[in-house]
Formats: sequence, C-alpha cells, structure tokens
Amino acid sequence: MRVSEQALEDRLWHTLQHLSDFDDGLWDETVVRSLDRAPHTFVVDGTVWSVELLHPQSPERARRSPWPVLVVRPLPLAG
Repeated sequence: MRVSEQALEDRLWHTLQHLSDFDDGLWDETVVRSLDRAPHTFVVDGTVWSVELLHPQSPERARRSPWPVLVVRPLPLAG
C-alpha cells in the first residue's frame, strides 16, 4: 500500500502534537524565538527540533527519496 506524502505528513504532525500535549514545561523566550526562526519545528522538554519528511512522491526534487524518511535534528536556541 502506497501512502501519500500528505497523509504521512498529517500523521507525523498529529503524533508530534501528542508529544507536545504531554510536555507541561513552560517555554522561555529563546525557545519561542527559535520556533519562529525555522519552519517545521516542534518542542519537547524545552528542546527545539527540526523535522523534515523525505518521500518518493514529493513535488520538490530535493525532498525525494526511494522510500519515506524522517529527518529529525535538534536546533540551537536563538540568542
């Protein structure tokens, strides 16, 4: 079964929202600025993460891969 890029992306953000729902920590201004600075980010326990989905059906050539791949990396906090 082939799953569309949009379906995977929707499920990913749904899952990340659940992580956020369990994170009851307060975000300071450096976390908020970091979120505003970069697209496709989320926060868990005060750490800002960047997430990108690579998919064989991506309309952007640079985001295509032979199979779905999720790239998650921590981002430095904005100063």
